[in-house]
Amino acid sequence: GGSSVLAVLGLWLVAGHFGTNGSGILASASDGFSIDVHAQWPNGVARLPRRTLNMNHVGRVLRGDVDAWPVAAKVFLVQGANPAVTAVDQVGMLAGLANEEIFSIVHDQVMTDTAKFADVVLPATTHFEVHDLVGSYGSYTAQVIAPVIERVGQSRTNSEFATGLAIRLGFDAAEFNSEPQFIADRIVAQRGESVQLRAIGSTVQFKDTWPTFADKRARLFVAESELPLPKFREPDEKYPLTLISPATSHTINSMFADTDPPRVAVLMNPQDAERRKLTDAQRVVVRNDKASLEIDLVIDETLRPGVCFIPKGLWLRATKSGLTSNAFAPDELNDLASGACFNDARVEVTMA
Repeated sequence: GGSSVLAVLGLWLVAGHFGTNGSGILASASDGFSIDVHAQWPNGVARLPRRTLNMNHVGRVLRGDVDAWPVAAKVFLVQGANPAVTAVDQVGMLAGLANEEIFSIVHDQVMTDTAKFADVVLPATTHFEVHDLVGSYGSYTAQVIAPVIERVGQSRTNSEFATGLAIRLGFDAAEFNSEPQFIADRIVAQRGESVQLRAIGSTVQFKDTWPTFADKRARLFVAESELPLPKFREPDEKYPLTLISPATSHTINSMFADTDPPRVAVLMNPQDAERRKLTDAQRVVVRNDKASLEIDLVIDETLRPGVCFIPKGLWLRATKSGLTSNAFAPDELNDLASGACFNDARVEVTMA
């Protein structure tokens, strides 16, 4: 969770790794792309206040849990996501998706597990079918995507979907122009606005740049920090194993798990398996207070003792019970940026 991230970010300082090229730490370069492709807010139009909902609590709202949202949800729109298998508290999310009081729409490329709950499914394009411009996610260039096949059926891009919806809601089509050339023109107009802040190779921490404290010294923690100190929590005696669900080379989140999923199994260290009298390829039950899942066991000595692993992104069809690793993840919020606790799931594994 957040404590682990904070501890890792502090390693370079504890080790004294600074003052040379490549030293220090850069948390993220994802906002390095300076081009703005957003439309300007219309002059003379007041911005209405917007409520914010943490995405890890969407299931609570769909179920109608007390105090989850000020009003009952009536419409649920999913675009390019598959929360039935990617959301925390999977059992709770599936219950919310099954709520017949909510009108659900899914805009996607394939019939996902989430789409099966929808009242309406609208076809989305793949990147093979469209002209597009893509901003960076850690680099500093805009990339042009050109179609290589014709549109399939009545599929639309995300932008075209938003434009069509805006027009039907009574907005001016010009305010929601999603034509690739219109967006490209906005990017071209800003090409001369880039700024080089420093010469290449002249941004070495503790040589060219310094902490903002008066004495220019680094601090692992200050009382007024927005982030807490890393904390260690003792393992849960009832559920002593930590279940992690990292990505594999087979999927991107849940994409492609419908055609080429990773092996459906729980991986465990030999010491943990021996302690539980479990053998390789045996059917086992992974369980906690939230869910129970019968699955194959793979003994893997590369895993740390006390840790087990079910691949990320499996679809519901992958298991007999129709659940995956996310069924064990709580919908509590972590101590850093109120993020998900996917790898904070505590479980026990026994013979099936």
